[in-house]
Amino acid sequence: MTTTGSRIVVRTVIVVAAAGMWFVPPPAGLSVAAWRLFALFAAAIASVVLNAFPILTASVLAVAAAVLTSLLPAEKAYSGFANGTILRARDGEPFRAVGARFVVQHLSR
Repeated sequence: MTTTGSRIVVRTVIVVAAAGMWFVPPPAGLSVAAWRLFALFAAAIASVVLNAFPILTASVLAVAAAVLTSLLPAEKAYSGFANGTILRARDGEPFRAVGARFVVQHLSR
């Protein structure tokens, strides 16, 4: 199998595993939102360890997924980035077009 083919297989396995964890009931004492955040970020970490994605791409995908699934508000999710005005469009909505272009550029490598 080629390197590109093996990356696609690893990426698919990681997405399927994350989706499986998404629908499994959380352990006792853990909220559904916390469990789903764990699933997203465990998948991001696994994708970096297994060399499916670079660390920046994996983290941007995980944060974007957390925001798009309403697990975290955009302000909280992107609070670690230095300049919040870059992430804003009108009416306080996250500027997703910049993030989408960034992700597409890194996925196509």
